[in-house]
Amino acid sequence: MDQFDVRLIPPLLSVYFGVCLSLFSLFRSRLKKETVLFTILFLLASVRPIQYLLQHVVSDTGLLLLMERCILMAYALMPYVGVLFFHRILKVRKPLLEYGVCALSTLMALACLGPWFLSGLHTHPWGVIGKAGPFFPVYVAYGVVSFGYTLFCIISVMRGRQDLDTRRKQHYLFAALVGGPSLILVTAFSFTGSPTYPASNFMFVPMGVMAYGVLRHRIQDIFSVARFLLYRVVYALVFLLPNLFVFVLLKPLLYSGEMVPLAPALLCWYAANHLAVTRLHPKVSRRFNRYRHHLKTVESKFARDLLILRDTRSLVAEFGELVRSTLQFRSIRFFFAPVEDPGRLMDMDGEEIFLDEATTAFLVAEDCLIDHYFLNNEILMPDEGVRADVEALFHACNGMCTVPLVQYDQLIGLVVFSDKQGSAPVTPVEIEFLEKVSRYLSIALYNSRVYQAVTSVKDQLELRRRELSREILERRRAEESLRRSEKHYRLLSDNILDTLVVVEVERETIQYASPSCLKISGYTPKEVVGARFRDFLTKSSGRELARVIPPPEEGAAFLVELEHRRKDGELAWVEVSGHFIAAGNGRMEVVGLARDISERRVAEMEKEELSQKLRQAQKMESIGVLAGGIAHDFNNILMAILGYAQLGAMYLGEADGKAPEVVAQIETAGVRAKELVSQILAFSRQDEQARKAVDLVEITRESLSLMRPVVPDGVSIEADFPDTPMMVVADPVQIHQIVVNLFTNASHAMEEAAGAIRVSVSQTSLDAGEARRYGLEPGAFVLLRVSDPGGGMDDEVRARIFEPYFTTKEPDKGTGMGLAVVQGIILSHNGAVVVDSGKGRGTTVDVYLPRAEGGTDVALLSGDPGDVCRGRVLFVDDESMLVALADEALVRMGFDVVALEDPVEALDRFAEDPMGFDVVVTDMTMPRMSGLKLAESVRAHNAGVPVILCTGFSNELVGRRHEEMGVSAVLFKPVPMKELAEAIHAVRVGQHAAEREPSEYLQAGTVPESALQQAGR
Repeated sequence: MDQFDVRLIPPLLSVYFGVCLSLFSLFRSRLKKETVLFTILFLLASVRPIQYLLQHVVSDTGLLLLMERCILMAYALMPYVGVLFFHRILKVRKPLLEYGVCALSTLMALACLGPWFLSGLHTHPWGVIGKAGPFFPVYVAYGVVSFGYTLFCIISVMRGRQDLDTRRKQHYLFAALVGGPSLILVTAFSFTGSPTYPASNFMFVPMGVMAYGVLRHRIQDIFSVARFLLYRVVYALVFLLPNLFVFVLLKPLLYSGEMVPLAPALLCWYAANHLAVTRLHPKVSRRFNRYRHHLKTVESKFARDLLILRDTRSLVAEFGELVRSTLQFRSIRFFFAPVEDPGRLMDMDGEEIFLDEATTAFLVAEDCLIDHYFLNNEILMPDEGVRADVEALFHACNGMCTVPLVQYDQLIGLVVFSDKQGSAPVTPVEIEFLEKVSRYLSIALYNSRVYQAVTSVKDQLELRRRELSREILERRRAEESLRRSEKHYRLLSDNILDTLVVVEVERETIQYASPSCLKISGYTPKEVVGARFRDFLTKSSGRELARVIPPPEEGAAFLVELEHRRKDGELAWVEVSGHFIAAGNGRMEVVGLARDISERRVAEMEKEELSQKLRQAQKMESIGVLAGGIAHDFNNILMAILGYAQLGAMYLGEADGKAPEVVAQIETAGVRAKELVSQILAFSRQDEQARKAVDLVEITRESLSLMRPVVPDGVSIEADFPDTPMMVVADPVQIHQIVVNLFTNASHAMEEAAGAIRVSVSQTSLDAGEARRYGLEPGAFVLLRVSDPGGGMDDEVRARIFEPYFTTKEPDKGTGMGLAVVQGIILSHNGAVVVDSGKGRGTTVDVYLPRAEGGTDVALLSGDPGDVCRGRVLFVDDESMLVALADEALVRMGFDVVALEDPVEALDRFAEDPMGFDVVVTDMTMPRMSGLKLAESVRAHNAGVPVILCTGFSNELVGRRHEEMGVSAVLFKPVPMKELAEAIHAVRVGQHAAEREPSEYLQAGTVPESALQQAGR
């Protein structure tokens, strides 16, 4: 195999540079004019090295000559391409010159086809080359002129440009323009016959220089590059020449094979090289690369400083100070991106900028310094939107370059550098430094962010730990307090005299009962828990509980007195106060406190009994006062009855026509006697009637009529009553007692003086002030006023008149209970008693009672009994005289009467024909069968027949309604036959009047206990 010719290396490099740089330029430029011209220029500069390579393959001289002429044609077009290229690069517009150069280059290229520029071939040791023709100097001159014009353009433009980056680029263009044509011109000597190796084979050198200046977006100063290359060459010579010299000296020993003297020499050689590499090389490197070494030192120090975790502000401040002091940047702005929105960047002052997702993704993917050269590089910046976004960022911040802070494929920030001192561009060494320290900063910021997040979480955990500790402590305290409270309340619940009960509302079951329930009910807590609360109550108490208990709402409360049955069967009373509470899950419970009030109820009953006895004693005292007057009037009435009866007998015996008139007078006197006895009995009875609307004028007038006989001599009564009724809601008996007591006190005050006792009834109204002074509500009232001109009372006596048993009378004239009873009655009627008295000016007592609207209820019978006295009546009474009287009187009135003395016989007669009787009238108390039993038996045979019960008095009727007894009406003896006929008529037509006074018991619908006791007495 032939030995390789080293002279082929330069042309191979030139061809490689030309082709590769041309293709790279085309790929990068996307067919821009400047790049196309640059590509053509490089291809034209590569044709001479191509011919040199081809001549080693082609041996035909004719073909080689044609190749030489084609090369000259390419070189003839090179001035035109060069002028166009440099005009575009230097932004020179001379179209006429360009057209002229184009014409000359075309003419020169056509001339190259003839023998004028190339007449033959020269053969040299390194190869063949063309022989210059007669007009070859013209060809060379054209090339020199075009070359000179290009240099002139570059120099002119360089003088007017202040931009350092542009001037650096122009330096490289100038060097390439000087180098390339110079090599071509030197090659021209070979055409004249000189055996010199063609210098055009070294075209890769100017092509590399031009490519560096044109294609690279960041370039160093050409002088720095030359100095760096010179340093490398000198450094290589310093180390290579001594080793070459030593190798020449040791070559005989190496070839001789003697190892004994060779070993120390090789050892010394190795030691010298080791010393040079380890000691001398760093010093030389630092000497020739002081700036790079300084940046490395600063970088290392910054990396060590960042090992200490700090907050973001301190890290940013240290980085900014480092870059400002090292690279002379006057302004550095930091933007930080939140984790949740990396496209929203915010600087330290709070100013925000926004990047779209594509720009953010591009910055994360590149993770390097981006400046204007980077943006103008079409290969590095393929997206116009990203380019516009970054340029807008540079414009907003007046920035030269920016470095994204990326960590774990996440943009955490952005650093924008601007206003570098001297407006110098960023060198590759500085770019490397900025990228490294920025990466260190991104790591530190990420760690700081993580540290801050961890610290925040730690602080939150610590805060939460403290809160939990506090909650645990509070819960322990609460539990301890709850235990103490539970123990305390358990102690109270177990030892309280009242019984604590918890009842579930829906099922009414007892959930809890305190131990004291054993004392109240006789049951242990275990026995009552789970049982229904209502099961322990009597039926009446169960109904009362259902009446007073409110709807089951939380917070609702009630208070009720209930009667229950103890375990031993006895009845007892408890007072229950309960509250509704929510027990969870929508359930409601009642927490109640039950207190045994059996003793209190007994005491209240005894108190009520004593009060009744006291009132009865007061009434008896009043009765004693009235006894004389009643006896006087009653004797007069009886005397009239007897006198008219004798006179009637005489008239009847003489058959005088005045007999009916005399009999009428006897009947009138009897009615007066009946009414007088009714008044006395009503006043003296022990029970209280139900309150109803009564006329205070009428009651006062009746009471005064009873009191007139006991008025002392010389004392008169002046009554002032209105014509209209004065209605009040009151107990008539108690109102009688009030009038009698007040009149009695006035009479006693007038025993030693003459004058008039004034009694009046009137209507009045009290406003808010007056009503408040008397303890009343504002409104309409009826005023009863009793005044006397007696001796009066002083303030000390007047202050004590309402005290029980306080009296100024002699021991046998009063008990001191009169006004106390009056005040108690009036207060129970929601009224007031006002006393106005003074020593020597008499006494006035005002009684205020609330006025009632409406009048008394009086039931009237419909129709005339005389018109409807028809029907069959069964009359039963054990008194033969009454049976005979009823038989004769009712028959005369038009009734069909069956009158019997035996109730058993009467029942048998009724059973024979139950539908044959229209009304049954029976006495209450009879031998063999009572009237109620007879009424029940009669109703068993005919449920629709009316039954009238006549009685003088019976304990069985006390407090019962006639409907409950199964009768239609109840009549109290003595019953006149006319009233009996009216009663029969009433029950037949279905009318049942309301309750009446004893004089009206014919129409009575109820049987009050007082009326029965009155009839019995």
